[in-house]
Amino acid sequence: MSNKRKCLMCETEYKYCPYCRDYDQQPRWKTTFDKEECRNVYNILTGYYSGNYTKDVAREKLLNVNIDGIVFNNAVKKQIDEVLQVSIEELKAVHDEIDDSDEVMDGIKNIEPVLKNDKVFEKADEKKKQTVKIKPVSTVKPVVNKTTNK
Repeated sequence: MSNKRKCLMCETEYKYCPYCRDYDQQPRWKTTFDKEECRNVYNILTGYYSGNYTKDVAREKLLNVNIDGIVFNNAVKKQIDEVLQVSIEELKAVHDEIDDSDEVMDGIKNIEPVLKNDKVFEKADEKKKQTVKIKPVSTVKPVVNKTTNK
């Protein structure tokens, strides 16, 4: 019996035989998947499409599976993209929940007096004013690259 297999999710070829002693210590899901991540993605997508998971639950579970570097077949990619896609309604709902602009403005108002009254900043500003001298435009020489004369 051949022990060559092809992963259902990523189509990677691998060796496994559920009847051979050489593979006796390996998990039985190796019959269908080469990596545990492929198995996990399969279970999540199956749960979503069978109605056991909502889109949000399936998305959260997919985000917790390390699928970096796994090249899934096109059908699986399409399903993963569908689950991970965020609808405009969901974006609007999140946007509406974020009402911290007032809190941010309060924070800015609270920190401005501290920065203005801080003597360290005042001294730094004074030193900058003293060391920076602006030359009139007529006295500034243009910078020319000698190799290109531009």
